Amino acid sequence: MTDEELEALLIARDPEAFNEVEAEFGYYIRAVMKNFLKDKRDIEECVYDTLNTVLEHYPENAPKKLGAYIAVVARNIAVNKYKELKAAKRGGGVPCVPLHELRSLASNKGDPYDELMKKEFTAAVEGFLLEQPDLHRRVFIQRFWYNMSISETAKANHTSKSNVAVITHRLCAKLKEYLTERDFEL
Repeated sequence: MTDEELEALLIARDPEAFNEVEAEFGYYIRAVMKNFLKDKRDIEECVYDTLNTVLEHYPENAPKKLGAYIAVVARNIAVNKYKELKAAKRGGGVPCVPLHELRSLASNKGDPYDELMKKEFTAAVEGFLLEQPDLHRRVFIQRFWYNMSISETAKANHTSKSNVAVITHRLCAKLKEYLTERDFEL
């Protein structure tokens, strides 16, 4: 089934879309989930939640890339489940989600949710990434978006773990400098 046919089912809220999305993107959704969750039952629960969310809330004006939209939904559900599992009241402590740190960089004197600031911050990070070599950009996205470990990132990019660690460290330092130059208070 093509993405266009699948989008038509999603917009029509056709229950068959659930099975079609599962068949087309189930492996991809699980791959995203495995970077945040280790328990197979939690992963399957989040896959089901992702499929339901996509089916129930797919926007009328379809996103440009169906796979990217599904990945964002899956990642958000995985992060929320991770936070739930690690909540302090359950004895887990504060979650260690890398993008959480980046979001805090966007705060401007206690106003982190201001829409303009979010857009400017997003544009600044995207601009920074576009200036980086392909390998560095991939490492950054895999480490901070997909939450892949250093080992997984090294294997995916056919490089050493120490190289990934060095790239990550240097990119974070460069990003901090880049954002400071653009008047983001860190």
